[in-house]
Amino acid sequence: MAKRAYLLCIAILALVILSIFIFLTCNVAEEKGYLLSELSSAEKIMWIGPHPDDEVYVAGLLALASLEMGKNCVIVSFTCIESRKAYNLNSSEILHARYVYLENYEGKTWREKLIKLLSIEHPDIVITFEPTNGFRSSEGHAKVAQLVTDVLREKFNEIKLYYVINRDPVLAKLLGGNMDPLPYTDVLDLDTYSEKLGCTYWNIKLKVVQVYSDVVSACRYIAENKNNIQEKIMHKEFYRKVSLTS
Repeated sequence: MAKRAYLLCIAILALVILSIFIFLTCNVAEEKGYLLSELSSAEKIMWIGPHPDDEVYVAGLLALASLEMGKNCVIVSFTCIESRKAYNLNSSEILHARYVYLENYEGKTWREKLIKLLSIEHPDIVITFEPTNGFRSSEGHAKVAQLVTDVLREKFNEIKLYYVINRDPVLAKLLGGNMDPLPYTDVLDLDTYSEKLGCTYWNIKLKVVQVYSDVVSACRYIAENKNNIQEKIMHKEFYRKVSLTS
């Protein structure tokens, strides 16, 4: 009797562990480390965020895709802030990317505007925030990420989707939020030196940080504290590949 109860407890524990595993991986494609391979075969890469400065989170990847690989990169901000346009232009010039504002597209709702944008642009890869935490416990980031995920899954599931994932406790503390949950599938080492660019991807990312240092307090703090913060922040970008067909 005791043995039967013991086996039952073991079975229940195994089911709990399996359920947790499925929960953590249900949106993640089975293959790991495919981002660089998929970038190499893509023609157009699109970043989508709610604010006209959010591309700083993925500036390393955009530098790799655009400057190193010669890909067509599009930066999408849901909103347009007139006073930020000059900064957006500077950022797009550094990254050799095109900056567009979703609010200017046809449609009565953000969903309609997003569908219109994707129908016009036809990106091969879309990158956005993780939709439960939004990189820094940001409700705005998370809501946009969920909308992007839903629209792609329902209308454009041939497009490859990645979430940028914050796994840096120092950066999370600086931004006043939490790290994103696991898992991640790809890690981009920003300290990789590019012979073509004559610098690292981290150097390019810092240029974008510097652009926004006049208007974004976190960027200003990072730009002004080389030894204290720049060296403590992970020189990496983490990404999660998302399945749109399961």
